[in-house]
Amino acid sequence: MAKLSFSVLIVSLLASVANAQQPTQGAVQGFLDDGICNIPTVSFNNDPSSINYGKLTVECPPSSGAIRTIWLDKCISVAANGQLQWDSRNPGFLKRCSGCSLVKSSFIECLSCGKGFARIVLNTGIVFDKDTGNLQCPRVPKTRRS
Repeated sequence: MAKLSFSVLIVSLLASVANAQQPTQGAVQGFLDDGICNIPTVSFNNDPSSINYGKLTVECPPSSGAIRTIWLDKCISVAANGQLQWDSRNPGFLKRCSGCSLVKSSFIECLSCGKGFARIVLNTGIVFDKDTGNLQCPRVPKTRRS
């Protein structure tokens, strides 16, 4: 009986360690201020499994008609499940990678691919949170009611 409960304890400890290593929120909507933007389902190169290179078009806020464009570097793709990631040669979620910085308020450069920088060009209105690595829509100031 003691042997069985010890085995259960080991299995539950292994499960908790496995869960702790799961990647943090990586959905594109999570990069764009927790879902206040509408991310259309698109694919490039007739490959629905990923959006390689090209651009990602978002609307923020949804139904506002305010279309923003994010240009993706050759090293960055968007998976079918909507996760912004490095390419298959250098996997990992963008927000978990180090070496990202905002350059001239217009694009993000990150060390990647083993050959220099990966770059994401930002459209006006998309901001980069250097602390979290997230791409975000601009925050709309809340009006005070008197």
